[in-house]
Amino acid sequence: MIFFFIFFINLSLLFSISDEYVLVISFDGFRYDYFDMVDTPNFDGFIDNASRSKSLIPVFPSLTFPNHYSIATGSYSNKHRLLSNSFFSKTLDKKYSMRDSKSVQNGDFYGMEPIWVTAEKEGLNTATFFWIGSEAEISGYRPSIYKNYDGSIPFESRVDSIIAWLEYPDDKKPRLSMLYFSEPDYTGHRYGTKSKEIISSIKEMDDLLGYTISRLKTLDIYKKLNIIIVSDHGMTNVDKSRIVLLDKYISLNKFHTIIGPSISSLNLRNNKDIIDIPSIEHISIFDKHSIPDEYHFRNQDTPDYLLVADEGWFISTTSDMENNKNFPSGMHGYDSINMSMHGIFLASGPSFNSGIIVDSFENINIYPIICRVFDINPYNGINQEYWNETIINQIMK
Repeated sequence: MIFFFIFFINLSLLFSISDEYVLVISFDGFRYDYFDMVDTPNFDGFIDNASRSKSLIPVFPSLTFPNHYSIATGSYSNKHRLLSNSFFSKTLDKKYSMRDSKSVQNGDFYGMEPIWVTAEKEGLNTATFFWIGSEAEISGYRPSIYKNYDGSIPFESRVDSIIAWLEYPDDKKPRLSMLYFSEPDYTGHRYGTKSKEIISSIKEMDDLLGYTISRLKTLDIYKKLNIIIVSDHGMTNVDKSRIVLLDKYISLNKFHTIIGPSISSLNLRNNKDIIDIPSIEHISIFDKHSIPDEYHFRNQDTPDYLLVADEGWFISTTSDMENNKNFPSGMHGYDSINMSMHGIFLASGPSFNSGIIVDSFENINIYPIICRVFDINPYNGINQEYWNETIINQIMK
């Protein structure tokens, strides 16, 4: 009798969770209006049967690492703690850098709870092929399957791996998979948003989506599969006529600096110093107390001073410019209010309405959307009041 009761309870838990699957695909730097620049038959075909937003609004700063982790956690940067692609954590007394695998794989840097942890806690297998945060152990969990980042792995090979995982036996098959592509971001940085090269990259991503969908359609679980396509941010053009050289205005030797082209952080070397930073044209300068609330950027690791360039302007130093022979043509990371920073959201599958276009919404809503697909609860402590329930209800069945 006791065994029967336990068995019944376990079956109840099993059937309380949806039997659907989710694949999230990120095309890094795919700006919201790239569809208008070239024919994209595979994206267009997907959109015909999908819910779509006018754009997907990134969190501040509109950079790759904070935004991929916001998509994963449903939280702003101040809560999940990835304040930039590179930043200094005062609480850990350590620097985080996207180029340093040791810090990327250190779970101490990551706050809140990514969706793969939430799902794993509910007994759902998850898999990530290059998603920010998934290389680290967070709250004692990693995805059941994950890969340490290696940009040399061809995109088609990544798709083939996802397909192979979704062909595993049911007890190993991932219910949630997340897949990352670094284009068209790389091309946008190098050649800008009005180049023949970005047109070619958009076409290549359209072909890649076609390949992905054709492979997915061979799966037994395809009719149960929800596909969510996103990008982390957009892109805008920059050039050498719009550069601010900080060392011409500020004595940088008084600071520990992380100079980024769109945002920069300055931390005082001597906390007793009182520094009066002059106004600098084309840059907004905030001390740690005056950073706008809408940035959702203030926490214990907030730099003493945050500098945010105007859209299309570039922050650098004299020495960096002398040593940098390859100046980019495109950049992001600016205030998320700029439309050029907006990305894409498309979703198709049994949980989504078809042919729906909704207003732009923030990417922190992806996490609750996935929770709703699986009928699982978000983690405790998340700020659900910032989620757009109206939009979520419009796109989901």
